[in-house]
Amino acid sequence: MAVAELVRGYFQVLIWPLFAIVVVLRYGRDVIRALETRQVKMSFLGVSVEVAEAERRLGETIGTNLTDRLWAFLEEIAKSGDVLRKDYEKRDVSTDWIRPARNAGLIKTVPENATIGSADKLELTPLGKLIVEERRVKH
Repeated sequence: MAVAELVRGYFQVLIWPLFAIVVVLRYGRDVIRALETRQVKMSFLGVSVEVAEAERRLGETIGTNLTDRLWAFLEEIAKSGDVLRKDYEKRDVSTDWIRPARNAGLIKTVPENATIGSADKLELTPLGKLIVEERRVKH
């Protein structure tokens, strides 16, 4: 009985490391490739979506409406975390050039629901961060 308990104890202790080793040996390359290329396929209720493809298409759709000046502005916000109104108003009295990014859901105003011209600062939305990062990877 003591031998059976000892074997059972070893089995319980070693099962997860053995399982992890088998998974790494079997699927290691797939996991590494997915992490490197960000090509993760998600499936839910029979519907599959490749995340990298969805990001790319979204980036292309939104990016067609944005000027180089606006992309540079979005990258600046991504680097600093936000941009104060006084800083973007120095570039141009009108804030019309920023509107396409707001309309696409890439930036948000602080405080929320303020106009671009009356906001204290602008920040990237989670979608904005994703799109700017995708553009960095492509360029």
